[in-house]
Amino acid sequence: MGQEICAERLIVLGVISLIIFILIFGLLIFVHELGHFAAARRCGILVEEFAFGMGPKLVSWKPGETLFSIRLFPVGGFCSMHGMEDDSDSERSFVVKSIPARMFVILAGSAMNLGLALIIFALGTLTSGFNTTTISNVLEGSPAESAGLLPGDQITGINGSTTHIYGDVLISIRTSTTDTIGVDILREGTPHRIDITPGYNNGNRWIGVLPTYSLGAFQPRREGFERAGFVQSSVVGVQEMVFFIRHNFTVLGQIITGRASMDMMTGPIGIFGIIDTNLQSTVANAELLERSTSDTLLAILRSNLAFAGMLSAAIGIFNLLPFPALDGGRFVFLTLEGVRRKPIKPETEGTIHFVGFAMLMALAVFIAYRDVISLL
Repeated sequence: MGQEICAERLIVLGVISLIIFILIFGLLIFVHELGHFAAARRCGILVEEFAFGMGPKLVSWKPGETLFSIRLFPVGGFCSMHGMEDDSDSERSFVVKSIPARMFVILAGSAMNLGLALIIFALGTLTSGFNTTTISNVLEGSPAESAGLLPGDQITGINGSTTHIYGDVLISIRTSTTDTIGVDILREGTPHRIDITPGYNNGNRWIGVLPTYSLGAFQPRREGFERAGFVQSSVVGVQEMVFFIRHNFTVLGQIITGRASMDMMTGPIGIFGIIDTNLQSTVANAELLERSTSDTLLAILRSNLAFAGMLSAAIGIFNLLPFPALDGGRFVFLTLEGVRRKPIKPETEGTIHFVGFAMLMALAVFIAYRDVISLL
């Protein structure tokens, strides 16, 4: 009987995870394509179809010159612009517009994703708070205690690099390659530099400090915690987004150069697994802490909203990579057209984009296979 209840619970949570997955991906792709759509309309380009989803059409309608459709598979979408794939000379064609206008249209999708991520990150720090770079506790016997760090010290830099948020502190320590690191602090308003020899904790370089937690501007006051103002909370949200993007670029560079494993990459199947694991963990913690249903739902919302922000930023950055078939690849062709003062032959560009798309699909299949194996 207990096993049946456990199985039913896993099925229910799995279905909820699938719904969350579809909603998140649907929102992020819709926002991306909406950016292209709005920019194209602004530049006078005819948008022939705006589709949500991929595959066969389920529903379609045409209130004006653009066909809107909802397709079978709710992951993906596209904004089909007149003259995007051919050499049409119509005044509403994509190819006849100026290079700056076409660049604007190409970049608008990623700009919308990054804008959405910015809003989500800021909402996260406003409503959920954040860890600061000020030390709340120095662990007994840790390298930090041996070096003389104290609660109340504010870490302002590691090895000369400024630390804006606590994530900067962690990554700077973990990625440092010197035996000793220089930690810049403010102690009672006076700057100091303390040299520390890190230890290791779960395979990561570590000095043994815990950060002070600050409540966000929209959180109710709690005894023992300071609450940041609206501006400070929002700025930290922006800094956390910048940190996330910078860290992703670093990891991508390490994968390309062979210094990091392909295991650092994941696709839709792996992302579903992350959502499902997070949901199960959130529900289990809520039951352990005997939280109310409303508090549990709020925790689920916050967790997935934060994840959606990270995914939105990742999609925005990924599409800007200078690779064929991606927006960044099309931007490169427009740049070359500007330098050469004449466009690349449509057949040549189309072939290059097709090859790039095929390579991306092969990579997607490989990642999907690896994600399935890891879930089994």
